[in-house]
Amino acid sequence: DGVFDCNDFSDECPPNDRNISSVHRMINELPLQISMWVMMILAFVGNLVVITRTIHELWIMLRRSSSNLNKIKLSHKIMVLNLSVGDILMAFYLCIVVAKSVEFSESYCRHKLEWLSSPVCSLAGVLAMLSSQSTVLIMSLMTTYRLYGVLRPFRNETTSIKTLIGILILLWLVALLLAILPLKFVVTPTKLIVFSLYSNENGASSKFTISVILIDLLLFVYLFVGYVVIYRATMTSKLPKTDVRSREDRAMWIRIASLILTDFVCWVPICLMSLLSYGGVALPDVVYAFTATILFPINSVFNPWLYS
Repeated sequence: DGVFDCNDFSDECPPNDRNISSVHRMINELPLQISMWVMMILAFVGNLVVITRTIHELWIMLRRSSSNLNKIKLSHKIMVLNLSVGDILMAFYLCIVVAKSVEFSESYCRHKLEWLSSPVCSLAGVLAMLSSQSTVLIMSLMTTYRLYGVLRPFRNETTSIKTLIGILILLWLVALLLAILPLKFVVTPTKLIVFSLYSNENGASSKFTISVILIDLLLFVYLFVGYVVIYRATMTSKLPKTDVRSREDRAMWIRIASLILTDFVCWVPICLMSLLSYGGVALPDVVYAFTATILFPINSVFNPWLYS
């Protein structure tokens, strides 16, 4: 009821609450606090470097005459820029959570209701969802573009930059819609959007979450199949094998394997555990903490190094 009847606040903040918080701390365990700090710094610095460098490279490319403009390279840079913008939003989400955790240190329960019902908390949830969904959609677009370039290399050069920008705008609008819609389903101030990934309630919120999770799972399968096709098409190329070509093939295989592995580590566990939770399976408390601090932001940390 929002009234503290016990000196230790246990009437309002049960110690067995299944999230990463305790009565006194928003992020209870020290390893989780450290991991969130590390993830935030790596995601912010990595993506800021990529954004700065990509904008500089785009500026140089656009200053050239249209006859010397490499449309394929330009398209790739534009997609990388959008991917990094999506990933840096995750760093902003982590920054909000970490900052509030420091602010509420030793007195989280007293501020919990106010925090979870605040616009800043809603903003954090929107940023997290916008980041995750925009990056998944943009990575799918990049896979499609690369797949098309491998299977139809000459047609890929005729792709219009305006068409690409139009598709990116559409993907951002879809991601924004998916990020804002959950606010409509948050009927109590105790539901943080990120942690509602695992819910066994049979309401509109859970159905929406499961729908998004299934879409993300299908997109991961598409990414996996797409990169396997790209690799096989490259390996079966009729170009003569040389030492340089062999080294390039090995480097590409390592890169593709890294892309698939990071996507798998991030999304497949989240998708499977969400489906299990929706089916009524009780997940251990550690699952919620591990998802919020490691799994959810992991793509935002590795994407700058893998895609740029």
